Amino acid sequence: MNSFKLMMVKEPGVTYPEVETSNSASAARCIAKYLQGFDRECLVEILVDTQNVVIGISTIAIGPLDSVLCHPREFFKIAILGNAKSVIVGHNHPSSGNPNPSVSDRELFEKLKNAGDLLGIDVLDSIIVGEGKYYSLCTGGKSLNYE
Repeated sequence: MNSFKLMMVKEPGVTYPEVETSNSASAARCIAKYLQGFDRECLVEILVDTQNVVIGISTIAIGPLDSVLCHPREFFKIAILGNAKSVIVGHNHPSSGNPNPSVSDRELFEKLKNAGDLLGIDVLDSIIVGEGKYYSLCTGGKSLNYE
């Protein structure tokens, strides 16, 4: 029989702006700072506790230039380990800088929302960042400036 130990390790030294979980521009600024300089599409999640306070951000997947694949099992692993009550999904569009969602972006968001419902972890928003702009899938708004 095997014995296993699973731990989360906090990375030291980097701080990010405060995030208001009800404000997509606030989350977009945090995601943009976290993903600054990445030349490939990256999927991240912001972890939120029961008091709607952000407790962390983590990279979930890194894809090639214009896509990223992620199974819900992999996405929610960090949220479960971090005791998150809810999450905000984020990713970048580095090749075009255009944050408008693709069909696959919308499909992934729906898949993560459905999986989160089963797990009891709310998916508050899915935010795509581009060059100085973002798109929130929850509000369905146009590309907006996050600065």
